[in-house]
Amino acid sequence: MNSPTVPGTATGRDTPLVVRGGTVYTPAGPVEGDVLVRAGRVEAVGPGLAGQAGETVDASGCLVLPGMIDVHVHAADT
Repeated sequence: MNSPTVPGTATGRDTPLVVRGGTVYTPAGPVEGDVLVRAGRVEAVGPGLAGQAGETVDASGCLVLPGMIDVHVHAADT
């Protein structure tokens, strides 16, 4: 069975992914801009990165949290 291709990850070809036009939360605070993901890693955050994309996701009106992992689970709930 073939695994699904995940945008912006190394899958034998490097397809850069840009999450465009959202409110990006950085350690310095929120900024309006884009997030460039290449080989599964955040490479850049800033305005005008869409020209570097192989794939683009429109995040207009959305919050973007690069690198965020939600580890909150209720494993003991039944």
